[in-house]
Amino acid sequence: MNFLAKLFAAVDALHAGKSLSNPALWKKVQGLTPVFLLIIGAIVKVFGLDIPEPDQATIALGLATLGVAINGYLTVATTKKIGVPEK
Repeated sequence: MNFLAKLFAAVDALHAGKSLSNPALWKKVQGLTPVFLLIIGAIVKVFGLDIPEPDQATIALGLATLGVAINGYLTVATTKKIGVPEK
């Protein structure tokens, strides 16, 4: 399956009554996403990377936003009971 077909399938999964082809796998990814993002944050904090405070806050906000976006998408895309109605 080419990239464009995968992209259309990913968007189509957001429609009510449809879901991703392997929802169990994607539910695991959804559960591991916050863990992965917390590990990245811990590595930055523990190793004291030379990143100025304002930049650290920006990176933290970016990671939190990414986590929320992934979580929201996977919540809708892995269940057939919720979603955007088709036109």
